[in-house]
Amino acid sequence: MSKIMCGLKTSKRWNFFAPLLGFSLLAPFSTGCNQQPAGGAVAVVDLDQVAELTGVTAEIKTKLAAKEQTLNGELLTAQAKLRQELANRKTAAGELPSREEAQKLQQFEASANRALASARNTAKTLLDQERLKLVAQFREQIKPVMAEIAKEKGYSVIIPKNDGLLLAISPGVEITEAVSAKIGRGTIHLGTADVAAKTEAAAKSMAPALPSEHEATTPANTTPAPELPNE
Repeated sequence: MSKIMCGLKTSKRWNFFAPLLGFSLLAPFSTGCNQQPAGGAVAVVDLDQVAELTGVTAEIKTKLAAKEQTLNGELLTAQAKLRQELANRKTAAGELPSREEAQKLQQFEASANRALASARNTAKTLLDQERLKLVAQFREQIKPVMAEIAKEKGYSVIIPKNDGLLLAISPGVEITEAVSAKIGRGTIHLGTADVAAKTEAAAKSMAPALPSEHEATTPANTTPAPELPNE
């Protein structure tokens, strides 16, 4: 029997800010009452490097790993529950189940696999939403620092560094180290006290329920569903 994989697998390559770069930082900063930099000076900041230098990358990894562990635990619990229910139904049907009973078992197994697949997709979505939330918190916390540097240096625009967007950068407009130094390491803390509670609640809410008797007797899809794993 083919095995269904319930655990989440995340990439070991962490690029937290790529989906959020866009043009969200292409906003003018106030440089004072009547102070106008000639030609509208532009600065560039590498958010990934700022996160690395300030310890935020490590914090995000830790928080995502904790949430992933919680979600995987819920998925494994749901898988075990469905497997046990299937075993109970097979025992009740006996060694030589009738044609109708065998069909019900097959349909229950297909329903269980669909429920697990749905729960796995939900867990992946929850993990990605948590990543985006942490990145957004980081960006909000560093905006005042960048605005202060922009005012001091006379920059009117700060652009996030993106190799796909910027073809050439003068070293003089790179402010990544200046931003990192001004923030300092370990000064940014993401998440709130209720993050763990919310994570656990979200994980429990996405755990699949046992297929009902009606679902178990509903004709299966034309494409065979993957089977539950053997013990």
